[in-house]
Amino acid sequence: VFRLLSTLTLLLTLRYTFSIAITCKFGYQDWVVIGNVYTCDVKNLDNREILANVTEIEGTHLDEKTNSDVRKININLQMCQFLPFGFEKFFPNIEGLRIAHSNLVSLTQSDISVFPKLRSVDIFNNNLKWLDADVFEKNPEIEYLYFGDNQIKSIGYDALKPLKKLKHAVFHYNVCLKKNAIGEEEIQALQEIMNQNCDPGHKTIATEKKRINELEVERTYQKQKIKELEEIVKVEDSQIMWMLWIFIPLLVLGILAAVYFYRNRSPYQTNSILLPRSNGIDIERLENETNDTNGYSSGATNLI
Repeated sequence: VFRLLSTLTLLLTLRYTFSIAITCKFGYQDWVVIGNVYTCDVKNLDNREILANVTEIEGTHLDEKTNSDVRKININLQMCQFLPFGFEKFFPNIEGLRIAHSNLVSLTQSDISVFPKLRSVDIFNNNLKWLDADVFEKNPEIEYLYFGDNQIKSIGYDALKPLKKLKHAVFHYNVCLKKNAIGEEEIQALQEIMNQNCDPGHKTIATEKKRINELEVERTYQKQKIKELEEIVKVEDSQIMWMLWIFIPLLVLGILAAVYFYRNRSPYQTNSILLPRSNGIDIERLENETNDTNGYSSGATNLI
């Protein structure tokens, strides 16, 4: 039990140190590729912390809808320098992610790989300066990319190569790239331009990128630690439940036995229990004298 309490304390510390509650306005919105889908339109978000962890979703669903029905997350005109982790725990079926006009400075593989069904990524008018080569590696279902109006100077080599289903890519109004592509041939040409113009080792952003990557490692560790602690809690909670299943029936049987013996004790035992011995007084002699007195009084009454 002590170990379980210690684990729970550590889990709660990690989970809630940078906890964040997300407020959603739920409704239907029309999006490229995925169509008119049930959406969480995020409101009142102010996140400048890379370790932010989503611990609660607030908002009222439309009739008969649940978190599992949400297909897109829309973060527009908010403060979201880093995408909080933990959305996937509440919204497991996300197909579209949009972050627009929200000062986003980093988007990494770990941010989007938690959404394996992702088909549309729209990161418009933010402060992105680079994309790593592996950013899309674990999201092969992506069909649409929109990274227009950012500050991108660096893109990892062949970053678009894992996206075999990609149909439309928009990268206009960036530092190293000002081009869009529709269809397989144009996308291949766009990839070649990226490899030529968007140096993945751009010196002006190396220091900032290193800092973000170090924080990213810390975030990955925190996520893994939370997951491990949750598993420990599940196992130990299960063990405690088994102990309770054994202990509680024994406790009930003990209480029933005590009640049974209490109800079936003799009157003499009752008096002996209820009348304490104190100051050297012989309780039994006192009882006998009381009985004799009562007998004498009864006899005198009869004679009268």
